[in-house]
Amino acid sequence: MSNFSADALQICAEEGIRFDAIIPIALSCANWIDDGLPDVFTETFFEDFIQSFEAGNVNFDPLIKSLPAIAKLLKRDDFDELEAGHVADWLIEKGHLGILAMVSTPVRKYHSSGSSWSDSWAHTTYTWLYGESLQDLFVAAGEWVEDNIARWIAKAKES
Repeated sequence: MSNFSADALQICAEEGIRFDAIIPIALSCANWIDDGLPDVFTETFFEDFIQSFEAGNVNFDPLIKSLPAIAKLLKRDDFDELEAGHVADWLIEKGHLGILAMVSTPVRKYHSSGSSWSDSWAHTTYTWLYGESLQDLFVAAGEWVEDNIARWIAKAKES
């Protein structure tokens, strides 16, 4: 496990991957009726999730790829009536007790060759991901950044 941790941290540093929020569902939501949901779930995940989905300003495809069952939740007729407790119950009911994470990366502006770029943490893009383990999250985050890089390079070459 120590090799994974060191490798994962190095990849995050090299590829510009930042975990802005990490929510271990089993620990955060399992006893929510008695203890209430933590702010990181209600405010950071749920409110951002609902607002971003309704506004259409976040690509939820990476979350759907890492947690396919959530697509049903996003298509509910009563989506606008969902509450954080409904989402917590749904995750627990479906056995999704892994980790939700908000992941961000700087938006890269590639030059026309596609081999060099400039970026800044002042201009980022983010998504939500799910993994059964930290390793799953790191893999999903790496794939998400690779997909973004391919899209940014293609855009630069078109210009």
